[in-house]
Amino acid sequence: MNRIEITLERIELPDWIEEYRGFISRVLDYLKIDNWEISVLLCDGEMIKHLNKSYRNKNEVTDVLSFPQGDSEIASGGEGPVPAGDIVIAVDRIEEQAIEYGVSFTEELYRMSIHGVLHLAGHHHESSNESEPMLKLQEKILSRLMGEEKS
Repeated sequence: MNRIEITLERIELPDWIEEYRGFISRVLDYLKIDNWEISVLLCDGEMIKHLNKSYRNKNEVTDVLSFPQGDSEIASGGEGPVPAGDIVIAVDRIEEQAIEYGVSFTEELYRMSIHGVLHLAGHHHESSNESEPMLKLQEKILSRLMGEEKS
């Protein structure tokens, strides 16, 4: 069983928090990941900008950051949960991107959450080009899991 801890910093408690936790759980199930411990921090753009500058030397707001803990690539079984890492998401940046890309807030939040989980699982991409294997997988998972929600 996976453990998903969600914390908030500099944002109000959203009414969709438990639905969101369930979505992250379904992403892990889809990837056949079990026994992971993930921390998700939902925050504002200023906080993620500070983290981006501190850890990546980029003084700019971004949508999602992932901080893998060691070598947690799709480990399962064993004693206790595997500390997979942390995902940080700037909720206000997600809202802006949803408008910019013409998608719902939920779709963009879920897309960036999948992105963060894939980084924790050891996936990487060199660019934002849609032909990148990781980004193709991200969209495949999003399509599958968003489709499940509609049915």
